[in-house]
Amino acid sequence: MIDAIAMAPLPALADGPLFGLPLTRLWFGLVFAVFGTFLALDGFDFGVGALFATREDDREREQLLSAIGPFWDGNEVWLVVFGGSSSPCSR
Repeated sequence: MIDAIAMAPLPALADGPLFGLPLTRLWFGLVFAVFGTFLALDGFDFGVGALFATREDDREREQLLSAIGPFWDGNEVWLVVFGGSSSPCSR
C-alpha cells in the first residue's frame, strides 16, 4: 500500500503554488517581513548605541544601558529568525 502512494518530487513542491502564490515569492515575503521587523525593533538598540558613544558621564551611560537592558535579547531574536529563515532559500 505504501508503494502505491506517489510522492511529489522535491522541486515540484518548492515551485508549487500555496495560497495562490509560488512558494519562492511567499518565502521572499516571509524573509522580508522578518528582516523588516528586526530593523524596526533594533533601531532602538542602534540609537542607544549611538548615544552611548557620545556620552562621557558614567551616570548617563549607566542610564542608557538600563533603558536598553530589558529589550536587548528580545530584539536580537529576530536576527536569528532571519538567519534561520534565509538558509532554506539557497538551492
